[in-house]
Amino acid sequence: MSERIIEPIRPTAVMAMSTDDRTYYTHLEDNPSGNSFFERLRIDAVDTQFIKDSDMMIAALPFSLPFVPKESVVSIGDVVLISNDRIGICLKNTAGSYVKIGRIRDVPDVDRLDVNLSLEWSE
Repeated sequence: MSERIIEPIRPTAVMAMSTDDRTYYTHLEDNPSGNSFFERLRIDAVDTQFIKDSDMMIAALPFSLPFVPKESVVSIGDVVLISNDRIGICLKNTAGSYVKIGRIRDVPDVDRLDVNLSLEWSE
């Protein structure tokens, strides 16, 4: 009879963007900015406010992340770094110099959004 090797399931983390009535989830990109953001959120959750500004909803972060932007086209729902301490949610397809760190579905259609950014782990 052959022995079965069972590998343990390892928990994975997703970034949760929680509002009063909804939570949006994204896997953080495997790049220096996404990895650094993950490490910051492991320490503590972040409260911030996204404000609609033309093509994006933009929020300030209380810390800096590595920011080496590339000229690219981003899509609706992409979560991007705009600078080392500003994050955006794309409201329409647009070109610019960004660092993509994630993507959400069902982009909110509001002018202002109070959000708690945290990590949630699978079981």
